Amino acid sequence: MRTTHWMAACACVGAGCFDDVNFGNVADAVFPSDFELDIDSAPTGLLKPAESTELESSWCWFVAADAGQLHLYSVGMDTGTIEDLGSYGAVEDGFFTAGLAYDGTSSLVMPARDNERASWVRLDLASGTLTASGNPRYHHAVSTIDGSLLVADSRRSSVYASFDDLVAETPAGELGGVGHASRYQVRQGISWGAWHAAGELVVRDLVADEDLGTLELQGFNAWVWGIGVTDRYVHVLDDGRYGLFGNHAPRVVRFDLQTGNKVGYVELWKPSDTLGAPGGLWCDG
Repeated sequence: MRTTHWMAACACVGAGCFDDVNFGNVADAVFPSDFELDIDSAPTGLLKPAESTELESSWCWFVAADAGQLHLYSVGMDTGTIEDLGSYGAVEDGFFTAGLAYDGTSSLVMPARDNERASWVRLDLASGTLTASGNPRYHHAVSTIDGSLLVADSRRSSVYASFDDLVAETPAGELGGVGHASRYQVRQGISWGAWHAAGELVVRDLVADEDLGTLELQGFNAWVWGIGVTDRYVHVLDDGRYGLFGNHAPRVVRFDLQTGNKVGYVELWKPSDTLGAPGGLWCDG
């Protein structure tokens, strides 16, 4: 297995003072000898959801059910442009998710629940189809590392080479856990996670299995239904029901990745009888 060193952000507890520091290598992780991991590469940026996102310093994907069909949306964080990118298939009433991951090829994956069951859901961006299979059990999020899917709990992260392996629960290897977090996103080996309702993010180096501290989110204390991380920003999907600013429409809030200062937000919509709540978040920029 190739050993890779990289530079990452080290956080101190509190407002989020970050400095570049070398954190070791993937030889510390538990992987079979034929499994290669290159956390220097990031799968983001390979697909743009719409031409308008070229104007944005960051943009995000999220999903929502509309009249029984699961739709993929994009939101531009500078212009506030929200675009419906199409329907991918039927879902049951009560559909929701708090995690969304781009697998580095042409699929988005999420753990989903509705009034009937829980399942792993894959959206094929090339064919526009939806596949639901398996059982995410207690998992509410999913992410990626080097194009492989990653599902984590507080103590460990399991890495899956494909969606089929995820459904079959046959991981290719393990990394450190995401700490006290049920929602998370991973970028270049670092996880940014939150409990279901939170005002800060737990930051961990998954390869070294080390705590890097917390990033306080300025003026935020609400339910989290998705996290998206780019090189400059962390984005949080606030469902609008609770917290200091409760009873508003769900919104995607953008924070500075280094300081946790609030940069702005885009308000989405209040769920109705036919249009469901937005969920999951995958961001680039």
